[in-house]
Amino acid sequence: MNRLLPALLCMGSLAMRPQSETRDPADAETLIDPSDLEDPTAPKLAPFELDVIIDNEEAVLQKYEGRVAGTLLYDVVPEQDSLDSAASAVAADLQERLQKELGTSCVIQKEGTHGKTVKLVMELTGYKLDNVLPPKVAKDLASAMSSLEGAILAVGGVQSVYDDVLSKVKAFLKAKWEEKIPRLVQGKLLENQVEANVVARPCNLKVSPAPVPLPPVAVHEPTTPFETYLRVEIADRLPLARSVNSSLQAADLQNLTQSKYLALIKPKLEEKVARAIREQLGDAFPFQAAAESDSDFGQQSRHSFWLGIRVFNFEEMAALRKVRGETFAGNVQRLFDLLDSLRSCGVPELDGADETIHSSLRHGPLRALHAGFEQKIRNLLGVELQAVSAAIHGNLQKLATEGVCCRSERRSRGGVKPDEVFWVTAEVSDGDTDSTHNGYCPSILVTLNPPCVSEPSSRVGVVALHHRPYTECFNMAALQDFRKAVERTAPLVSTTC
Repeated sequence: MNRLLPALLCMGSLAMRPQSETRDPADAETLIDPSDLEDPTAPKLAPFELDVIIDNEEAVLQKYEGRVAGTLLYDVVPEQDSLDSAASAVAADLQERLQKELGTSCVIQKEGTHGKTVKLVMELTGYKLDNVLPPKVAKDLASAMSSLEGAILAVGGVQSVYDDVLSKVKAFLKAKWEEKIPRLVQGKLLENQVEANVVARPCNLKVSPAPVPLPPVAVHEPTTPFETYLRVEIADRLPLARSVNSSLQAADLQNLTQSKYLALIKPKLEEKVARAIREQLGDAFPFQAAAESDSDFGQQSRHSFWLGIRVFNFEEMAALRKVRGETFAGNVQRLFDLLDSLRSCGVPELDGADETIHSSLRHGPLRALHAGFEQKIRNLLGVELQAVSAAIHGNLQKLATEGVCCRSERRSRGGVKPDEVFWVTAEVSDGDTDSTHNGYCPSILVTLNPPCVSEPSSRVGVVALHHRPYTECFNMAALQDFRKAVERTAPLVSTTC
């Protein structure tokens, strides 16, 4: 009977006090006022947990359960359970007192208790930046975030930057609140003669993993070279040679190596490239143009070569003014300035946003420079060409050493079948890099999947192959977008049978 009476008193005390349900973290979104979701100057922040580690448990129970009931709870209920009865009252009291102290709207609910630790979940449902930041920083951050969406729309093509930056701002603000709130909670508890250590930690919600930050880039870097490679195709070597020396005849070029041919036309190439660059960018940027052989399985192609163009001291804003005009360049500069302003406010990890903008410019407005170079040089030289990035040029030339592109000329009873090309690896080709092109391509058995190299015969399914330029085995059209990787489109032949 002596043990039953305190328990009944405790039950009566708990029944008289309104109880808050234990908060389910999965319901976090329901605590947010929808009107706050789109406000970039006070964005919705993820909830965070507060671990309130009580030093004087009896004082808590006496404060929130009443002196008599609190003492009875402390004496009778097991230690691991006694704080649970007061945790909801602690949450409600702290919510009311913090809202008055901060001038904000917040929700604090009990998540549970563990020994002397009361676990609370706090969510800010209405706040101002100057509640947590110095006045000038709050003003600058609000100004930048208010202007960010409009600046992004003015540039176009970089809409993902807004979500990226907003996530960084949210993380920054949440960290600031997590620094401030524990001190305030600790102080409010002390006002009630409750001693506690308060620690903030992220709420255990299912969230998408944070994106891996991109490596930092040189923002506004004026010395980065503008580099592109043009693959020039020449069906006839004579016209270009005659633009240098009009007395040349086809017979003069018949035995001329590709290296000597490129040396012959180099002055004319440089002249045409210089003219194209002046028309595109003016005279402000020095450049370098160099012709080099197009390697195809160890041999220099006689029908194509590479023209590498590097423009030094390339400055994005100057190029944008040339391509899109002062207004667009000003919009881009404004967007970079806003990101710099956010950095000065302390928002970290914005390099990924910078890189997204630079990438969009390189593959959008600044891609027009590549297209302009292509068209002007195509017209000036009277050739067919395609521009690729420096990285793609390197990849293509590496691939050209690892295999050979071969074409079949299969016929069927119903007529001629479309030509098929195959990528034959160096290990199973008919020749090494010292052979002539005609010796590279083997016969293959096409009735197997994948096809395999076979001895030449009249056997059904065995077809002879003939060498083709390596580019015919890859999706060259896709490489007009410099962001694309080299993709082999021809079936792979890498085994014998």
